[in-house]
Amino acid sequence: MVKRDPESLSRADIERIAGRIVTAYLKLPAVQEEPDGMIQPEILIRELLGLSVEYRTLSRSGSILGMTSCGEVWVTVYDDSGHPEYCHLDGKTLLIDSGLAAEGANEGRRHFTLIHEACHQIYRMLFPWAYRDSIAERRVYFCTPHRSKGRRDWEEWRADTLTSAILMPPAMTRDNMAAFGLGEKLARLNRVFAPGSMPVFVRWPPIWACPDRPWPSASNSLACWSGTT
Repeated sequence: MVKRDPESLSRADIERIAGRIVTAYLKLPAVQEEPDGMIQPEILIRELLGLSVEYRTLSRSGSILGMTSCGEVWVTVYDDSGHPEYCHLDGKTLLIDSGLAAEGANEGRRHFTLIHEACHQIYRMLFPWAYRDSIAERRVYFCTPHRSKGRRDWEEWRADTLTSAILMPPAMTRDNMAAFGLGEKLARLNRVFAPGSMPVFVRWPPIWACPDRPWPSASNSLACWSGTT
């Protein structure tokens, strides 16, 4: 049964949407030409979703990692901290804090923030009627290191859940674990608990083979992602 309200989506529903998006992503020519065993956020965002990405300083304190909107709105950016300026969000652009792209920045956090903001747009594409108020209110979706409580927290949970499912699709994760000799379970793999296993992650081989599934056309791609076909 097709879900008509994003608030009724279960984790399983969200994971099915993610699986269809990943399948579509893997059919992109740029991905098929150079498969690398991981999801490349900016390729997915620009070539599959048709969105734009801009890197700006989003706050003086670094407390805002990303933002996007479903309609047109002006937001304040701080590229020159002494002279903040307005930046136009057109409903199709993701603003990412420039600090996430700086040398030495956490690449995983940048990837998660990119896809997190893109997920707000995916939900808007799949459930446009549910975002009419968001457009009318000129609402901006912020990605921060900490979550608030209430309705917006539920929206952020949906975005976080879809983000995780897109960035770590099961088949790709299993293939990479097998390639790295990690077996079938991944537990406490980090520099503190498993320092001897970490060097393997700097060698990310092109082990990914795209599944033989049809690439959805522009006319039915959203229906395909949402499970309506």
